Amino acid sequence: MVLPMDNFSTRNFSNYGKVLSPHVILIRPERRQYLTSNSLLFLGDQTYLLDSGYQYQGDQLKKIRDAIDIDGILFSHYHIDHVFGCHILPESKKMIHEEEVDALRSFDNFIQFCFKDQTISSQQWNIWKLRFKNLLKREGINDWSDLRLDNVITFGSNENIDLGATQLQILHLPGHSPGHCGVYETENQILFIGDIDLSGKFGPWYGWWNSELDTFKKSVEYVIDFVSRNEISRIVSSHTHDVSKEEGMHLLNNFLHPFDEREQQIKTYITQKRTGVTLKQITDQSIIYQGKQSDPPYVREYFEFVHVKKHIEALMKKNEVISEGDKIFST
Repeated sequence: MVLPMDNFSTRNFSNYGKVLSPHVILIRPERRQYLTSNSLLFLGDQTYLLDSGYQYQGDQLKKIRDAIDIDGILFSHYHIDHVFGCHILPESKKMIHEEEVDALRSFDNFIQFCFKDQTISSQQWNIWKLRFKNLLKREGINDWSDLRLDNVITFGSNENIDLGATQLQILHLPGHSPGHCGVYETENQILFIGDIDLSGKFGPWYGWWNSELDTFKKSVEYVIDFVSRNEISRIVSSHTHDVSKEEGMHLLNNFLHPFDEREQQIKTYITQKRTGVTLKQITDQSIIYQGKQSDPPYVREYFEFVHVKKHIEALMKKNEVISEGDKIFST
């Protein structure tokens, strides 16, 4: 039986997630796997889900769906682990930042959006197309249309969403992806920061071509400033448990360190090789992933390459390295 909101209590959902406040439930995957993510359920005159997850999370969403009508889904960004579970809620309104709505228009759009303006070979295109199709099939999805993303609504960078009993303030935090967003729930001061990930397991991830290294770093700095200036009861990121404001500030500052540490390691490696090094040689050092990744080798190698390439571009802008032919030298 679907409960109307006026008969609803957060107690009804204590079996499905952690009650952070009378208006916010944290839903963590029952089985923590690669490509799973947290969701938040916001309870007001309307009920909204923030991120619909992926892989093994469908049963959790079905239980909640069967208990209460979910009016809408807010996507923090377009990545698989935040969106693909939405097929469980076909009638719910879907919303995403205006920078990323095109990525959800079609299967080909989704792939092309990841690669931005990079030219990829037909062989690479087919490899990635097959990978994404297989990821959809794992979720029981045979066709992109099954996701019911044809009428996605957009929201802007500083938009407020009124749920009656509480308000959601959208925080545009680009870098990880162009339209990556956080959400500040104003009634109970709960801050969601998406893939500004406080788990400490990997650090900043900017492995698609539309990720922006410097922009990502600025977004993290913005969140640190936002937390310092505002009342915050709990901070939630996508891949670990919720934390207090004090612990969150500590973890956010730690999250900043890898940006510079990775760049310094890459620069040191280039400096040591006086005859120059290729991008592939740097990629093979696994400075970013450090051997950690459950993906197939070609996926890890590709993302390692993209991360390294972005750092090389940053070093070139600062005139700390130069490129001659296919080799890179320290200046």
